[in-house]
Amino acid sequence: MHSPAYPRLETASSAYNGAMAQSAEEVRAEHLRVLGTEFGQVYHALYNEVCWLYMKWHEYRELYATSPERLELLNNAGPFFFRVVHDVLWDDVLLHLARLTDPPRSSNKSNMTMRRLASVVSDPELALEIERLVGEAERLCEFARDTRHRHLAHRDFELAVNCVGVRPLPPASRRDVGAAMAALAAVLNLIKAHYFGSTTAFAHFNAAGGADDLVCRLAVAARAEARRAERLRRGEILPEDLETPPAC
Repeated sequence: MHSPAYPRLETASSAYNGAMAQSAEEVRAEHLRVLGTEFGQVYHALYNEVCWLYMKWHEYRELYATSPERLELLNNAGPFFFRVVHDVLWDDVLLHLARLTDPPRSSNKSNMTMRRLASVVSDPELALEIERLVGEAERLCEFARDTRHRHLAHRDFELAVNCVGVRPLPPASRRDVGAAMAALAAVLNLIKAHYFGSTTAFAHFNAAGGADDLVCRLAVAARAEARRAERLRRGEILPEDLETPPAC
């Protein structure tokens, strides 16, 4: 029995930098060359994490925050499936926000988080500014951390059974997520501007084969199905109208 073939995934930095013809290895080499080994490794890992976070959020927004017409298309194509995708993407983004602002160590294990950056910077003034921006990012990610602790990584008993007086989960909106992500990007762009003389537009990128392409294909399929239904209604059946697609 052959294993199923899954889509090929690129690393976040190589996908993000594709338009600039810069490979993931080249991006990493540049980060280490300019920042040094220890600082460069930490910065590059967090850069990849934030790139990937923005990519996932972009896919979420392409599906669910574009237009009512797009939502209607998804609901007509596969309402249960796209509800599952919505919830999984949303929960994963909250988990990602919480992870990036975790303590550098927990349960006697090291974590790769934004809070590690200040400890590997040799410039004391820059380290203080990094700590300030990281503190702001932590504040804006607090809603995600509480949800992670009591609903995603663990399921709080009192919350699950709706005990009287239980503290509800904090409200979370797309605006909250966007603000938290912007705060994380600001930390990395402070370093990027200081050492590289430029910043990264994390929120602006195009990835081929993403949600937008999927929705366009669903729209084409919906239009073709409507035309097929009309032909069947009129009795003007084409041979392909009775065929079952191979993937069904």
